[in-house]
Parts: sequence; structure tokens; C-alpha cells
Amino acid sequence: MSHLHKIIVGKEQYNLVEATAPRQRELLSLIGGNLALRQATSGIEIDDGMIVGLLLSMSEKTLSRVSDIVLWKTVKNGTENIVSVDDFQGNMSGYLILVAGGIRSNLLDFFDYLQSASADARDESKE
Repeated sequence: MSHLHKIIVGKEQYNLVEATAPRQRELLSLIGGNLALRQATSGIEIDDGMIVGLLLSMSEKTLSRVSDIVLWKTVKNGTENIVSVDDFQGNMSGYLILVAGGIRSNLLDFFDYLQSASADARDESKE
């Protein structure tokens, strides 16, 4: 079952439809390990800035696939056209922020898991 997520980029709102479970699994396989490593080595909560950094380190092919997965049915609020990179000419940071929001929306349970695992590891190290 797909859910609708609202993502704000600058002054614009985008309505993002959550990807299907098989696409979420593919997304997790594309970026999950790298996100887990970044979170484990930094010890801080993963935020959109960290995700944008991850996106910048990807190959063009991987970035395109990740974007296709998370933006597959995303529209700017009040319109019906699916957004694409072409809508962000001169605003690539806005595009990356939207993709980062799409990743977070699609993998909320994974982010919760990483935070919980990190908190458990910190608690064990205090004992």
C-alpha cells in the first residue's frame, strides 16, 4: 500500500508517493550499506544533509536509479506533472534535497532501525 508524503523544498511543496516494496528493497540495497556505515562512523543521526552528501558521492547511473525509484510519482503541489531533474535547472541542490526527502520517506523504518541500533551500542559501551 502506497502512502503520500509531503516534502518541502525551499518554498515549494512536493507530493511524493511511496515506492512499492520491491522498489524500496532495491533502494535499500543501493544505499543502505553506505548509510549504515556513515551513521556508524559519525555517531550522529542521519539527516538530509548527510543523505545529500551520499548522493553526491554516487555514480550518475546509481543516482539516476535512486531518483527514479523515489520520485516515480512525485508532483509539485497543485500540478499533475511528474517532476524530473529538468524541473530543477539552476537548482540542483533543490533536486538533491527532494531526492533525499524521498529516500527518507521510503526508508523510514530503516532510519528508525539505525537510530535504535546506534542507541543500543552507546548504551552497551557505557556498561
